[in-house]
Amino acid sequence: MRLLPKNSSLERHTVYPRTEYLLQLPVNLEEKDTAIFSDIQRRVANQVDAYIFKNVSLVTDSIIYKLKVLDQLTHALKLKPRAKFKRLVLGLVRQTKFIDKGVWIIDNWSMNFYHWNSESLPRLISCLEYLEDHPVLLPSEFKGLKFVEESLEILGVKPLYFDRKVNYVVGELITVNKAGYVIDFQESAILRLREKIWSNFPVKKASRKIYISRENAAHRKVLNEDQVIEKLKRKGFEIVYFEHLTVREQIEIMMETKILVGLHGAGLVNMLYMPKNGKVLEFRNENDSWVLSQSFYSLASFLGHDYYYTDNEATSAQTGFADFKIDIEKLDRVLVDLLVEFE
Repeated sequence: MRLLPKNSSLERHTVYPRTEYLLQLPVNLEEKDTAIFSDIQRRVANQVDAYIFKNVSLVTDSIIYKLKVLDQLTHALKLKPRAKFKRLVLGLVRQTKFIDKGVWIIDNWSMNFYHWNSESLPRLISCLEYLEDHPVLLPSEFKGLKFVEESLEILGVKPLYFDRKVNYVVGELITVNKAGYVIDFQESAILRLREKIWSNFPVKKASRKIYISRENAAHRKVLNEDQVIEKLKRKGFEIVYFEHLTVREQIEIMMETKILVGLHGAGLVNMLYMPKNGKVLEFRNENDSWVLSQSFYSLASFLGHDYYYTDNEATSAQTGFADFKIDIEKLDRVLVDLLVEFE
């Protein structure tokens, strides 16, 4: 029941320096969209530091060190003062257990497939030297998330699940900060992740053309998907339902993929595992210019893929809750450029 463990200490060193990037503009950029993309073309990835804590407190979902809630390491957005105070109080009144060693790689968005792959796994790979004898600490709510379990298994990393209703003192806790917020990536980390993942699979030629269907999704559906699929099948595309596949199967497909097409959604994060110089076509919402909706454009550029897009009608300006009607004429035009080397 001690919020301030004895002999607490923190060692910190730089893993990746602060880096400035210039994103590659979309191959098929339309003049009307120039501002949307050029406004975010210059990006900065934060300096990424490794934090090595000795005898530090873990309360609910937060690292507490010398009465400070270090939410920049555990949360996507800053906690409000009241939320921080609540965690400090819980640190004083709840039962405390001890964990010998662990690595922390998550925030409160990490149960999402996109954020797990694009943020948590790059943090994990940045702690690689410690993973032989440090398990990854995950709240018990992560248990049963197949994409979490399977990706950790591929990387040879063991999870240790903990109860968020219990406080912990961790003898040695390793973590790194994130490179940025949703659309910013540390190139060295994501490329290192890709290489580490690839090392567990045989290398094959990338020649497949893949369309990610959202037929079984609860929202963000393609209202005229029959037309889209008919068009793409005639051009040699395979229709893939990622939700029916294991992580290993998804990676195997991506390693053989040259062109990836899909609606704005978590499935597109699989471009992480495509070989460099791939092509990515994103079906976008014509009414959504929100900066965070540029995540797949940004990721494609960091990975060295050519990025294409079409703007499409949607039932809401809020892309996360909208259904789409894909503009078939625009699709026809962009397919000409996408498939030029296949003709």
